[in-house]
Amino acid sequence: MVTAGMGTADLVRAVTELNAGIFLKTEPTVELMLAIQRTAQGERWISSRASLALLSSHELSAVPEGRGQEQLSARESRVLRGVLEGQSNKEIGAQLEMTESSVKAVLQKLFERAGVRSRSQLVRYAIEAQIDTR
Repeated sequence: MVTAGMGTADLVRAVTELNAGIFLKTEPTVELMLAIQRTAQGERWISSRASLALLSSHELSAVPEGRGQEQLSARESRVLRGVLEGQSNKEIGAQLEMTESSVKAVLQKLFERAGVRSRSQLVRYAIEAQIDTR
């Protein structure tokens, strides 16, 4: 879904109920190209600003019992923040001064903890569970 903007409640509905990807028209063109490539690969794209708006919102629906209650390590939080910002493993590694293999290992741990198999599922989980990546 490409949009000029929408309220938080609509963003939540689009992501959780409609299983839609979100791209804000205010995002850089480079990000649009990445969104198109990732969508073509079967992933669901959520723009950085949309992800951050969803995470900082207090309007998110209740998290199912037992989810989102585990604390992430500092490293896990930083890797998850990179994923939410649409960065590749290589970009996350460069930013955090980690090898790409280390980023993959952290992602696998996050996938396991969240009970998901893909980056897009992890993003959805992080939004629904209101995981704080600050």
